[in-house]
Amino acid sequence: MSNLGSALGWKYNHESGICTVNGSITAWPNSLGTVPTDAEQDGIITEYTAWAAITDQIATLEATATPRRIRESASDPTWMNALDAEIALLRGQL
Repeated sequence: MSNLGSALGWKYNHESGICTVNGSITAWPNSLGTVPTDAEQDGIITEYTAWAAITDQIATLEATATPRRIRESASDPTWMNALDAEIALLRGQL
């Protein structure tokens, strides 16, 4: 199953008029110019997949900052500082 619709929505800020069916573009707004070629579509999907994987990693890491861990970091911020650094590194890849 293609995630072309999701990838195009992400790339073009969910521009009205973009439609896909079964991994094919069926409608494209004139405001965006020409319809992306198959190679361009593949590139957009690749970018979107990488972005989605990184944002999933960030969400997983952020979920580990539980209230208990946050309380514990008041006396020893080592773990929280390492978590913040790891998240910042991932955000830098977006």
